[in-house]
Amino acid sequence: MLAKIRDEEIRVLRNQYSIPEEEKIVVLKVTSTLRASLQYWDNNIQMAKGEKGTIVAIADAIGTLGGHTMSVLASKAAEKRLKKSINISIVGTANDGFVIRY
Repeated sequence: MLAKIRDEEIRVLRNQYSIPEEEKIVVLKVTSTLRASLQYWDNNIQMAKGEKGTIVAIADAIGTLGGHTMSVLASKAAEKRLKKSINISIVGTANDGFVIRY
């Protein structure tokens, strides 16, 4: 399975599929997470009984996609909200974090 995932990653990197650059990054993040998780579970077989390691690896990959999707949705919502605001300021420090006030 790891070899198949790597082959698909190479195809994506060589532009064998018509995937926009933004989506290509998402696809490669998901396949990278899936590959790393599968490698982990292959190396820790005593912890993974039966197909449990594969199921967890797939869940990890889906989580990567879900995290990206939630990030996009949150940024779009914030962008929409900020477009309606006239006064916008960013307050805070690098140590304490930043807050956008509008």
